[in-house]
Amino acid sequence: MRRLGIEHLANKLVTRLSGGEAQLVHIARAIAQGGGVLMLLDEPTSNLDLKHQVAVMETLIRIAREDGIAVLATMHDINLALKYADRIYVMREGRIVAELSPGDISPSIIEEVYGGVKTTVIEHNGRPVVIV
Repeated sequence: MRRLGIEHLANKLVTRLSGGEAQLVHIARAIAQGGGVLMLLDEPTSNLDLKHQVAVMETLIRIAREDGIAVLATMHDINLALKYADRIYVMREGRIVAELSPGDISPSIIEEVYGGVKTTVIEHNGRPVVIV
């Protein structure tokens, strides 16, 4: 809980947590269980405000580096994935359609996966950002 900055939730009833707080507690529990080489997360930043999304992602990166744990997460937030991931696996209808480094994302890949959605990809602070 300390690693996520949520010590204040330690004695709170689960039924009294907001969706975002519950999400953070679930992630803290996964971290506390430890002992593995892979942390598999489904939408770890859903229901979180921007501050907590960044905190979770920074914590996951730190865990990966310090504890030697691989983190595999599904995400719908393309920009958050591009900011933090070493590798991106783009899926459509349950199939991987692209495996790439974040810097290799392109409007054509996004258009293919999201059914014609037009985007622009720019670089910001050395990382790609997708603009719709």
